[in-house]
Amino acid sequence: ALMPATPPVLLTWATVAMVGAGAIHYYLGAYLGIGFVLYVLPVRSSFRVVARGRSKKIGPAMDELDELVMGRFESSAHTMFFIVLPALVKSAVHHNHMYSTHDDIADVVLLQAAPPLVILALANHGSIWWLGVGAGIIGKVRLGLGIGLVLCIAGAIEVRVIFHAFRQYIKVGYPWDYVAVTTGVYSLALMVLAHFSGVLERRGMWVLLTALGVAAALGVQMALGMPFYMLPFGCAGAYFCVQFYYKRKLWDYVCFCATLAMVICWFIARSFMFLDFEFDPLPMSIKHVCLVLMAVVLSSLLLPGLVATSKRPDLVGGLMVLHGVGMCVMELQLHCQFKGIYPPYLVVLTSALGLYVTHHLFTHGKATRTSSWLMGCLYASKAGLLLHPTPLALPS
Repeated sequence: ALMPATPPVLLTWATVAMVGAGAIHYYLGAYLGIGFVLYVLPVRSSFRVVARGRSKKIGPAMDELDELVMGRFESSAHTMFFIVLPALVKSAVHHNHMYSTHDDIADVVLLQAAPPLVILALANHGSIWWLGVGAGIIGKVRLGLGIGLVLCIAGAIEVRVIFHAFRQYIKVGYPWDYVAVTTGVYSLALMVLAHFSGVLERRGMWVLLTALGVAAALGVQMALGMPFYMLPFGCAGAYFCVQFYYKRKLWDYVCFCATLAMVICWFIARSFMFLDFEFDPLPMSIKHVCLVLMAVVLSSLLLPGLVATSKRPDLVGGLMVLHGVGMCVMELQLHCQFKGIYPPYLVVLTSALGLYVTHHLFTHGKATRTSSWLMGCLYASKAGLLLHPTPLALPS
């Protein structure tokens, strides 16, 4: 009963000892989320004696609650810890300037809304079985509360991430910068809600989805200050994406990737390629790194469509190998050259995600054995960047 709470706290303090306590509330929330998925979701005890007529499966079971590892009280207590503790730690550490800036308010909203959304998303796996309510009531609660939580999280991300970390890339003046970014963010949020709520399966909903996609594309492009001749490419990309969503044709997805790649490459070229800088770990200029970034972006865009439609595992595996090589080159340059621009947790996250995707594709026959072996080697070797003694600091 102590497992979901004790290891996350110890891991949080271990992380704080390594990287500092500035984001301790996010570390705690992430570790509590992992502990919730691993230990709090209903699982039958492996020490049980199987009674006559009962299943031998270890997985979740709602009809035999007397055989679960955790009872109703333990599950509800750990769920409350997951919801309350991250925001409570934020208040305890930053109480002196708790509501002095918009970033602090967005932090509290994000920390308070993200855990309930995770719990609601896992409701089909028994995350709220301890409430003792029927499936119909749970479905209505998920829909209503989920819409509100997603919109709150979208607003918090807009303030805390976009306007905080990417403010220098927003070229539109006040108040049109907030109008453009808000239009893009909430259009994407509504698209996600429409997908998971199932309303897109109704007749004629492709028009609404296309309108939301075009609004999101226009909002993002206008916020980035793109010229008018680039706006049709983003709108066309949204249209082809919706067509692929309903028809699953590879040609629609290729057109979506081509139009979106033009927009992204324009942004990279106008934002970084004019800089005169040479990287140290590998003899590359920033122009070469930008070209590698473009290759990684293009391969990232192509992969989902090829996995969904293509029956050639060698093509998918080759594209994944190209993506892995590009990620290794970029992370080597950014992590070892600049202190803080590419933190270690991103190296760990991309390595773990790459290994998971590699295993998933190979298990489902979407990648060949050779390409899977190469991808595994590439993504596992990236973790060696964490052993780099001290990233070089920028010259004063």
